[in-house]
Parts: sequence; structure tokens; C-alpha cells
Amino acid sequence: MNLAATMPVGPLADLTGISVNVAARWQVVAAAAYSQYPALRLD
Repeated sequence: MNLAATMPVGPLADLTGISVNVAARWQVVAAAAYSQYPALRLD
């Protein structure tokens, strides 16, 4: 997931062998998974 959150969709799809659409969905999921992390670190 960290890779999906930090790479552009095209290279992510090429590197992992998945479609661009799946890579884009991974990025959405990765962003949602990490969106609360800064707030958790402050507690």
C-alpha cells in the first residue's frame, strides 16, 4: 500500500503488472488507509 500511495499510476501498473484502473483504485485505498495516520501520531 505504501508504494501505491507514493507512485504515479502508470509506473505502479507497469511495475506490479496490474491494470491502470486497478492501480488507480489502489491509490484511493492507500490514501484512505493513511489519511488518519498523522492524527494518530499526535495522540
